[in-house]
Amino acid sequence: MEDSRDHFESRLENLEKASDVSLKEHIESRLASLEKATELARFQMEKRLEGMNEVRAQLKEQAAQFISRAEYDSKHERLITEIRDLRESRAELQGKASQKSLNITLGVAIISLVIALVGLVVIILMK
Repeated sequence: MEDSRDHFESRLENLEKASDVSLKEHIESRLASLEKATELARFQMEKRLEGMNEVRAQLKEQAAQFISRAEYDSKHERLITEIRDLRESRAELQGKASQKSLNITLGVAIISLVIALVGLVVIILMK
């Protein structure tokens, strides 16, 4: 076991000498890189969460401006009633217009009948 340990340590020393960078420096460099990457990831996550919180706040504000179902139903029912009343009023006006036409026609017919009777009486009296 001691031989393999010595062998490993000698290989490690050879590597350190060959690369001019000690293992400790290499590990510290990797740790610093990992810390930077972690810090960057944390920063990006915070930014993303801030954006999500802004969207959530906007949705909450928008939802507060929506009309409730009960309010919609009551206003919708009122509109339906008003439309029904308008249709009935229009039908009534059309009926009155028809009645007016009928009255005018009846008046003209009566006047024509009176004129015809007067003409007939005049013809009979003139004979």
